[in-house]
Amino acid sequence: SHALGLRHRHRNLLPREPVSLYRYVELLVQIALLRKYRFRRVLETGPGTYPVFGVWPRDSYERGTIVDYNEKVLRYCQKVLAGKEIESLQLDFDGAGVLSATGRKCDLIVSNGVVEHLKNDGPHVADLYGALDEGGVLMCVTVMHEAFFNDWDRAVGHYRRYSMESLLALFGEFSEVQVI
Repeated sequence: SHALGLRHRHRNLLPREPVSLYRYVELLVQIALLRKYRFRRVLETGPGTYPVFGVWPRDSYERGTIVDYNEKVLRYCQKVLAGKEIESLQLDFDGAGVLSATGRKCDLIVSNGVVEHLKNDGPHVADLYGALDEGGVLMCVTVMHEAFFNDWDRAVGHYRRYSMESLLALFGEFSEVQVI
């Protein structure tokens, strides 16, 4: 995937070039949440080559942090996000308590396409929960329909796809789970 080039026009976000409908709808959901809740401290896990801070309006959060285990990804994101004052942390978050050990709390955590890549998704989700302020929000995008797990999933490093039941169980510690 590639970064979306978006502009604000008449209160609608319009892509400058053709983009994936999936990515566009994902962005619209994110922007709606940003406008509704006015988050202060935002953490993104596993930004890859498409960090959310690259397309979010800078005035929609106070502080932003990206976390990834890959130093090259973090360097790339810093280039893409130059001038946005986004902090980078190099952490391998496939384990228990890695984010919580930093002692930071966030009111929004974004985890796009991460949990399906982790051997231990349960401890990671518990860690995300622990890194949230009370009343905080987690936006998590992942792959569904476990019956469709195939060679492509294995090739891109997925350990699983989720059913609705397994997804709800994974996030069972959260007070509210909404699946879009």
